[in-house]
Amino acid sequence: MARKTTELVPLMLRLREGLRKQLEKAAKARDVSMNQEINDRLERSFEREKREARDTAIVDTLSRGKAHNRFLILGIVSEVTENPEWYATPEGVEAMAARIDHHLRAFGPKDFDYDHDEDDWADIQKEELQEEELLIRDKGGR
Repeated sequence: MARKTTELVPLMLRLREGLRKQLEKAAKARDVSMNQEINDRLERSFEREKREARDTAIVDTLSRGKAHNRFLILGIVSEVTENPEWYATPEGVEAMAARIDHHLRAFGPKDFDYDHDEDDWADIQKEELQEEELLIRDKGGR
């Protein structure tokens, strides 16, 4: 007869002494048995593997197979994970914006001027449109 997945079964386990001491110390700190500590750690490791597989699938979907998109998404995820309360203060928002900006700049040309204000960008876009229109006219022979 098959065992239930929730049934407790005995398991003989051999560990290095150093690892056994670490488990013992962690169990005492949490006020649980070593058996419970080992079970909890194993369960968390399987949960982490599931999360990592899910997160990888999400990032792969969002990045659409582009390595630079993948690195940018992972960089932002890392920043948010390391600073979960970034939105709590204006300073936290500014710091997060600076971190994300750092990730974005890693992909730009080294000589690109990132320090334009919105009016500058509007002017640049107008100039680019005018240049495109000139090219189109030149190709058309007008």
